[in-house]
Amino acid sequence: MEGLDPYFSRYLPQVVVTCCVPVALVGWLFMVNPPAAAILAVAVARVLVIRYLRGNSRLQAGGIGPLRSRTGAAG
Repeated sequence: MEGLDPYFSRYLPQVVVTCCVPVALVGWLFMVNPPAAAILAVAVARVLVIRYLRGNSRLQAGGIGPLRSRTGAAG
């Protein structure tokens, strides 16, 4: 039970804040400037769709290893 304390006291509240703040911000912006809020909402939706469609393609393609070999960094 002691191991669940950090989850419920730190992680879970931060997840709620992370989910609620962007929605509240777009809602507030919609009241102040509806065209700007619509543009922002469309841009965020596009980013989410693109990230979903790409999936884990970078992980499936070999991760960061090939990147290190191309930049000359030690791997």
